[in-house]
Amino acid sequence: MKEWVQIIDKLEEILNSNESFALATVIQVEGSTYRRVGARMLIMENGNWIGSISGGCLEGDMLKKARLTMSSQEVKWVTYDTRDEDPFALGIGLGCNGKIDILIDPSRTRIENFAKQLKLALASENGLELFSQWPLTDGEVFELKEFINPQPRIWVFGNQFDSHSLILMAKQLGWKVMWVGNTLKMSNEIKKLCFKVFDWDNFEGIQSSDLLVQMTHDLERDVEICSKLNEIPDVFYWGILGPQKRLERIKDKLSESQIMLKNGIHSPIGLDLGAEGPDEIAVSIIAEIIAKKNKRDAQPLKLRGKAIHEA
Repeated sequence: MKEWVQIIDKLEEILNSNESFALATVIQVEGSTYRRVGARMLIMENGNWIGSISGGCLEGDMLKKARLTMSSQEVKWVTYDTRDEDPFALGIGLGCNGKIDILIDPSRTRIENFAKQLKLALASENGLELFSQWPLTDGEVFELKEFINPQPRIWVFGNQFDSHSLILMAKQLGWKVMWVGNTLKMSNEIKKLCFKVFDWDNFEGIQSSDLLVQMTHDLERDVEICSKLNEIPDVFYWGILGPQKRLERIKDKLSESQIMLKNGIHSPIGLDLGAEGPDEIAVSIIAEIIAKKNKRDAQPLKLRGKAIHEA
């Protein structure tokens, strides 16, 4: 997700300039590859790039080939087959055991159209299907359909210092952060990382695909927040910091007002990592959310017993 945001930001900067660039797209894979179909790498004429099409072993060679397409202004199809027993058969060290096909496109028009579609998908509530076409040298046309999920939006309720760790990590992943708390007590530096900041009583705009994390360290405040959130149609993820007994106390408090708290709330929040301290707790919360988003059970990969990525 972070790559998508960075690519859009860079394209908005350079599409109105005279700078040449190309967009490399993973279009087909077989076997074990670091990136999957749809991965992109935006390459600028000065040699800088954003995104990736491998774990670092193909990017240098891709840079050279992309510069050639900038000169010819023709789409180039590149295949890397890492299934050969000789890991240096292509002149570069490769760590995977698979085949990857990549299209390098220098067309400003096609790249601009892709950027517009991507921006709409990321800003949508439920994601959108993108459709791309490339003309090949033999007169054929290659087509790619892919589904782009919306940019995750996480709501962090609470302005204690442990909220900083969660906000920093979410921002690092390219998520949009909505911060709710006492705005007078919020760190100005952390505020700058947030998409929106709300005071306790005026938050609004929660969507069904949003992620809600309560970490107020204040029981009465959590009861108030739960009362408001309970009125909102189901959201994708809702978690509350604290032990199970604390959640039961919140439920008891709400029941006094004839409010039955929804099922499915994650509390205690996060995966069982034995996390200690704000940073590790933030890791466990983020990990639980990612596992839910990807419909995984968060077990060790060595126990998965099948391909890491679904076909």
